[in-house]
Amino acid sequence: MKAVLKKIVLTAAAAVFMLTVSAQQNSVFDQLKANPKKAYGNDCPYPFDKSELTKSPKGYKPFYISHYARHGSRYYWNADLYAQLDTLLTTAHNLNKLTAEGEKFYTKFMDAKYELSTGVSELTQLGWEQHQKIARIMYNNFPEVFKNGGNVYAISSLVGRCVLSMSAFCQELV
Repeated sequence: MKAVLKKIVLTAAAAVFMLTVSAQQNSVFDQLKANPKKAYGNDCPYPFDKSELTKSPKGYKPFYISHYARHGSRYYWNADLYAQLDTLLTTAHNLNKLTAEGEKFYTKFMDAKYELSTGVSELTQLGWEQHQKIARIMYNNFPEVFKNGGNVYAISSLVGRCVLSMSAFCQELV
């Protein structure tokens, strides 16, 4: 009896799982093909998707806005990654083991190698632009908060990429 009940529960669970999987509009692979940056995980650049703002309750107007941010996009945090990738790609290139697509990537990597290795852990141009865009969106969505110049209080840790992120944000507000 226990075995039959266990089989029924497992079959029902598998059926629910299959329905859930089949209910997805796009497969994960389709989503990654459409936007490969989704495969970056925590390193994915901030998405600036259009979103509907919640209206203030009747009789209320925005008077304060708060923004807590981490640094923007940065170079990889460990120089070893770039060194290992350089060794791997160079070895494969010298042994003629790269596909045509691999050769394109090898060429692009070699062109960017110096910048990558000297920028380890620092803010990228994209990171700078991300914080400017966040500031611009905040300013445009809540003009009443910045009326008469607003009052901005900004602080940062002493880490370079964080200071630069805050600077990009504040400069855009100015």
